[in-house]
Amino acid sequence: MNDFKVEPVTNLTELAELIRSIPYEGEKGFDMDSPYFMDRGTHCGTVACIGGWLLHANTMPDTTAFEDEIVRIAPNVTWDDAHALCYKYPPSGTITQKQAARAIEILRDTGGCDWARAVKEGEE
Repeated sequence: MNDFKVEPVTNLTELAELIRSIPYEGEKGFDMDSPYFMDRGTHCGTVACIGGWLLHANTMPDTTAFEDEIVRIAPNVTWDDAHALCYKYPPSGTITQKQAARAIEILRDTGGCDWARAVKEGEE
């Protein structure tokens, strides 16, 4: 983890690129299901999911909500759609980095979160 440099994220395109670039999935990498703790975590003390990596990249205060930071970098996105991106992914099955990045791009392009589409298109 120490050799993976994370740059600040200013828009959803950069967030999708960050998620795709994490060098490994699972422990200490990208994981939408199993949080882990880092020296510089987020308000939930973890960096593993989309929101956690965003807050880690932008070194926001521990009290910043994932949704608030997404809306800050993407003003056309509603808080509810930002919440859906961070929490409403399919309850069964693992979300890959490619699927998560695709979900971010769909949110960027349409203004709405569509995990079903992202999962399907992320498998192709």
